[in-house]
Amino acid sequence: MSNARHAQASLFDGITFLTLVMTSIAIIFVSLSGYGSMQNSVINRAHVTNYLQNSFKTIYYVDAAALSSVTCNDEPYYCNSESDCRSSGNCVMGCEELSTWTGLSVAELIKRDMRDYDQASNGTGLDDTFGLSRAPGKLAARCAFKEVFQPFSTAGYSYMVDFKKIVGSSAAQVPQAGMRITNNQQVTSCDQEMGKEKLVVNAPFKVFKCNKASPPQCEGQDFIMTACVWPTRETTASS
Repeated sequence: MSNARHAQASLFDGITFLTLVMTSIAIIFVSLSGYGSMQNSVINRAHVTNYLQNSFKTIYYVDAAALSSVTCNDEPYYCNSESDCRSSGNCVMGCEELSTWTGLSVAELIKRDMRDYDQASNGTGLDDTFGLSRAPGKLAARCAFKEVFQPFSTAGYSYMVDFKKIVGSSAAQVPQAGMRITNNQQVTSCDQEMGKEKLVVNAPFKVFKCNKASPPQCEGQDFIMTACVWPTRETTASS
């Protein structure tokens, strides 16, 4: 009887020890796997952040006229306007207009477009005009960032670029008339909630506004240019 009890106790101890060993091994592997996934996520976010930061630099070097061949590829959220696209059935982005703006970078056109922005009068900063003159800065930005962010769009990501004017210690968003600089017209600002995977990058953007005095006096206005990307595979056209 004693031998049977010893055998039973030994068997129980063996099973308990084996269970503890297997549990420890499982915990180690789960921890290592989780650490590897976190490291991979950090590296990927670093690569994406670097890409976004470099995308800001491109608008200072790309000639606006070079974007005249960019098309919407029949994607309605790149249309000149949602209503025109729906009524005609033909998606027209309008980038061909930029062919006449040779010698000007995308950044210069954006600044010209925003130069007449007056927050106090609720004016529209990005409306492709400067006073009564044509200044397709928003159009140039839409065409440029469509190409720059094409890898994200193809991978099922949405993106947006918006601007905020620095006023004292606060920042006020600059409205965009009509179709915005995004491939998801349901979104109006990078400040919107888009899930924990949203990645946002900011960069300073200065615009000089000059009066009509002789000689003209110019004042620098500080803006923040923001780009954000987030994963989404839902329909991006406005309903």
